[in-house]
Amino acid sequence: MRILSDASRPAEISCNEIWELYKMLNSLERPYVRYRTGHGDKEYHEKIWHIKHIGIGTDDMVYYHDPIGMDLPERKYEWVRLYLDHMENGEEKTADRYIRVNVMYKNKRSVSDLLTDANISLPTDSEINATEFQGLLPIDNYPVKLEPFRPKDARESMLSFMSRALGQSSYTHTFGKEKDSAFVRIAFITDNVPGGITEGYVRFRDKAAAVRVSYSGLMSELYKNSKHKEDFLHLLNFINARMMDVTACSCDSKNKFPAGLCVLEDSDCQICINSVFNYEVWQKEKYTGYESITEYYPRQLALLSPYLIDVLKGDMSATEAEEKLKAGR
Repeated sequence: MRILSDASRPAEISCNEIWELYKMLNSLERPYVRYRTGHGDKEYHEKIWHIKHIGIGTDDMVYYHDPIGMDLPERKYEWVRLYLDHMENGEEKTADRYIRVNVMYKNKRSVSDLLTDANISLPTDSEINATEFQGLLPIDNYPVKLEPFRPKDARESMLSFMSRALGQSSYTHTFGKEKDSAFVRIAFITDNVPGGITEGYVRFRDKAAAVRVSYSGLMSELYKNSKHKEDFLHLLNFINARMMDVTACSCDSKNKFPAGLCVLEDSDCQICINSVFNYEVWQKEKYTGYESITEYYPRQLALLSPYLIDVLKGDMSATEAEEKLKAGR
């Protein structure tokens, strides 16, 4: 028997039911299950099996190609894997059983349901004793060996989390794929900004995710037509030095996902908060990261919008804007 704490839960395992099943199987005082084999027209055989190893892990994301040519996330499984053995006619027989959950959909199955779906149940002590007495279980039943968790591609972990979280939100969003990288575009209804909307974009690259939340094209047009770009860029430097050092809703998140306000000259002068999310940090701070993208960055753009517009129009100098921002006005 081994009692696992939630602190030992791998970051890639998002399904609570899979984690609870894994903990429950590890906590069995006598590591045995009743497993029914056979399917279709074949005869069913139900026997007591010894749990030799237990594994937990995830599969890669599977995409489907939709009619308009986009590759969209379809399914991603998290699983518990049981390595089972028992004796039959003097020989050791083994079985390998996966219990999977597709985390792209909201799971309503209990731990008991997952076992039932896998044709597995827990035997009573008397059933185990009888099976041992008949010599149908291995003699040397060592403690259950835990298969080490081998993290899959961290990029897939972040993509899976974002897909699930956005699917449960009210944000309008679209997943797609360009070259070898998946991406998601997200629209945020935002007060106090040109057009009443800000736009999120996350590109899931190999080693890190490129993240930006930008004003609409109305702000870009204002910048391109402005005669006060130098003053505007001076204000951006001030903002990045004084206001972009905290990148989520609480001060404890400082510098976990460093970001800056910039003008992307090669992207039609898009004005945005730009960041790179390290996957290793994301695994530990995924909720902070998600909050930064969906709440903090749009809120920062709304806060700064009047000052940026006034400077671009020449109604206010960068120095005046800085003083007002310092005073919180």
